[in-house]
Amino acid sequence: MRMASAVSALGVVIAAWVAAWAIPAHAGGNAGDAGRALPARVIDVHLHGYEADAVNEAGPYYGIDAATRDAPTPANGAAHRQATLAAMERNHIVLGIVSASDGSDDLIVARQWAGKPGPRILTGVTERPMAHGVAPERLAALFDDGTYFLLGEVGLQYRGATLDEERFEPYLAMAEKKGIPVAVHTGLGPPEMARTVAPEFRIEAGNPIPLEKVLIRHPDLKIWAMHSGFPWDAEMFAIMQQFTKIYVDISPLPWMMSQEIVDRRLKWLLDWGMGKRIMFGTDQMYWPQAIDAAVSAIENSTVLTREQKDDIFYNNAVRFFGADRLNLPD
Repeated sequence: MRMASAVSALGVVIAAWVAAWAIPAHAGGNAGDAGRALPARVIDVHLHGYEADAVNEAGPYYGIDAATRDAPTPANGAAHRQATLAAMERNHIVLGIVSASDGSDDLIVARQWAGKPGPRILTGVTERPMAHGVAPERLAALFDDGTYFLLGEVGLQYRGATLDEERFEPYLAMAEKKGIPVAVHTGLGPPEMARTVAPEFRIEAGNPIPLEKVLIRHPDLKIWAMHSGFPWDAEMFAIMQQFTKIYVDISPLPWMMSQEIVDRRLKWLLDWGMGKRIMFGTDQMYWPQAIDAAVSAIENSTVLTREQKDDIFYNNAVRFFGADRLNLPD
């Protein structure tokens, strides 16, 4: 969930949205809970970072746990980064993939997160260079030198665009040729986007169906649908059924919604035989505490076996990206 917008206005919109749901807490979802059940190791494929003071007006934490709902956001980008890394460590997250959000500069965020001690971090570049027509070869150079690992989060919905448009073809061809993974935003966003902070936002642009043209043109493209296409379930299933290399992530449901809703979503994917193609992602934005709730929601799920939990937390991401590219310790 990545919106190019004024952070303070966006924080108000999102906070009002989820607070209005009055969603009950996940059991064991509190940050720092003693004795909380945890998986052995986790890869979070969907994190966000911010430059400088980009988070200090985002508003209070709007998570599902009433006990922490009023927890303040980190004071600035550096504090947010430190809190996120700490949350990753306490939740056994060995790798996180981070992209900029809410108008933060892609390159600044990537360089701020690079080489930090603690869990391994890989960084992505959003759709901004594509939307602004940056030469593909200029972008390719930043992948070649290791600045970026991922093309994503590609949040074209917030620009009223879809990935199958002809103007994006050179970037997709580059990604396919170089084996660069692509993460595309699907589904929805917070309410009232088009009438508040993202005037170009269009609901229909979140439908995963345009990925059909992309995958036909680029059969070797490594792509996953962030947010698993919700609420376009039939369309998401059709894409996954026809194109067996596409994966999804489960964000942001594990920390934003009730355990019942999370389990319902997981069961839907499992019933259609997609258990080996679900990746764990938090879509953690301003509130690092959300990571705790997200991990607990999957770990505590009663619809998943231990093997399925481990697949979602770790194994599926290793299969999707390739162990050699992730360079993780044994």
